[in-house]
Amino acid sequence: MTDSPHEKVAIVLAAHGDRGGDGGNAHLSGHAEALEKQGRFAGVFYGALNAEPTIESALGDADACGGEQIVVVPLFMSAGFFVKTVLADRIAAAGLKTPTGIMQPLGLDRRIALVMLEHALRTTKAAGVTPSEAQLVVVGHGSKQGPESADATKRAARLVSGASPYARVETALIEEAPFLADVLKQYDGTSVVAGFLSGDGLHAGEDIPEIIKTSGARALYTGPIGLHPRVPELISSAIDRALEEQG
Repeated sequence: MTDSPHEKVAIVLAAHGDRGGDGGNAHLSGHAEALEKQGRFAGVFYGALNAEPTIESALGDADACGGEQIVVVPLFMSAGFFVKTVLADRIAAAGLKTPTGIMQPLGLDRRIALVMLEHALRTTKAAGVTPSEAQLVVVGHGSKQGPESADATKRAARLVSGASPYARVETALIEEAPFLADVLKQYDGTSVVAGFLSGDGLHAGEDIPEIIKTSGARALYTGPIGLHPRVPELISSAIDRALEEQG
């Protein structure tokens, strides 16, 4: 391990896990491997709330790795029920000896919106579509359990809109209005659908492609932004800032 101010900090990447798609683990392991290769931390571990390896397994490994602090990074797009309640409760119940803190979710880092725009533009260019003749649709999860998911998706769309060359930028959701199918049907041109989602689970991997197909819209799908190769870079720099502020 290289000399690093964070060499005694263990990192735990926490995801929801899902049925469908890859279950949430392929991107987790890839991001963890990229962070591990930096050689800056006592260890990098990953776990899910509803998949294997479990969050408890990851926390246990982090607790045993010899670090002096554990930083949990929620690979969620908002600070909703699963982050504020489920993840927090399971960390508290894990009985860890090492002091443990939870960072803000990935989706609340304003830089993720700009990465999403860059990725959408590359997808648009590769398809031979002119951005000024297309709409960009930022699609998130949505939830009946609270407004956090919808609010985070709308915030990301606003951030994208400020730098966007598209004809317009719209927000859509999977589990509540404005529903993706309705947003697609309201536009006659090409839609570029950017997934404000953390992994390639049921919604990102199956529902969105099916909605696009059945809508009959001309649409390109960029996939979920949580799979983007720049995510480990965003995580690493966010940890730097958090630990610096902590002192």
